Amino acid sequence: YMRDLPYSYDMLVENLGDPAHIPFAHHGVLTSRDTAKPIPVRMETPEDALKLNFHGSPGYYSKPYSIAGFELQQPNVCIAFEAPALLYYQTDTKEVLDGMVGKMKAPFKQLARLLVDLDRKGKDPHARELFYVITYMVPTAPGKSRFFINNARNFFQFIQLPTVVEHWLQHQVVDGDTMLLHLEEQQYDQISDPSKLDAKLFMPIESDTTVREFRRWYRKNPPQWAPEASKSTSTQPLPRSAVLDRFNSHTQKCAACRTAMLQLQQAQTASMAGCLLLLAAAAVLPNGGWPSMTAAAVAVVAAAASYLLKQLQQEFTLSTTCMQSGMCEQKANFNFNWWSCVHQYCTTTNLKRQQPSALGSLRLPLQYMSCSV
Repeated sequence: YMRDLPYSYDMLVENLGDPAHIPFAHHGVLTSRDTAKPIPVRMETPEDALKLNFHGSPGYYSKPYSIAGFELQQPNVCIAFEAPALLYYQTDTKEVLDGMVGKMKAPFKQLARLLVDLDRKGKDPHARELFYVITYMVPTAPGKSRFFINNARNFFQFIQLPTVVEHWLQHQVVDGDTMLLHLEEQQYDQISDPSKLDAKLFMPIESDTTVREFRRWYRKNPPQWAPEASKSTSTQPLPRSAVLDRFNSHTQKCAACRTAMLQLQQAQTASMAGCLLLLAAAAVLPNGGWPSMTAAAVAVVAAAASYLLKQLQQEFTLSTTCMQSGMCEQKANFNFNWWSCVHQYCTTTNLKRQQPSALGSLRLPLQYMSCSV
């Protein structure tokens, strides 16, 4: 999966490496706000990180921590960043899977247990069941980046979703915080001295360690742009339609999604043509006869199918769900500030000032922390 994003490479890496944002930005997609809690992320030493990561590149490697929402006997998640472009999560899912199966109700519990036992048959009972979220982040221009992601696992490998479905699911995740990060970067840009960024931000919790580690590396290794490359200095955010655009950022570059969209367009055209032909047939057939009534009924079905196909096409062009019920209400002139967006976001999640673990994950500039949430 690939997508072009309307914010910088450093914003992308910072966000991906911050596990505390997931229950809030991706509520109802990946997890739930109810599972949010402080995440004790501690880092391996730089020397150990070089030994543990894939390629021996500089970066960071976290000690294992427990995934939110599960009471686990052993911490099971590690985050790793290998400069300049690779960031991945490694999760041992064995205990999580067993816990999920144990909480199911019959008959789904028996079916899930059967699938798990079938997958583990013939394998080492002590082997870990690893799930990787592997991401690559590429700076494409000042204020823009390109995001690549692939999920890999060594269990349930017989379950494979169609590429188009995987990309649609990934859209739901990316759309969850694209608008928030676009606005957040504009606040970052108002800090005149990037070296003082950490002092300007409120990052009180252990899960912010990954942000500080990345920023420490990034200050020494910023992208080297050509002289003619310049970042827009506009203080106005892009329209939501541009930020949440899927066609230009993904579909036109993805062969699978582009083909699926074309097939939907062809099916919609055929359905509409069939509807018109059936209506014409119903009009010329004797009134009240079953042929006329059948033609009219099928015409209605064809019209409904055409409408549904049109709705499906929009999933390849724009995040209609986020446009209609995003966390920030769209104003007529889009002239709202960063805090109004975050304030609505926080109040809908029932956050309080005494919960720095939640607010800290948003990495708010300090001048906004005086506002009551």
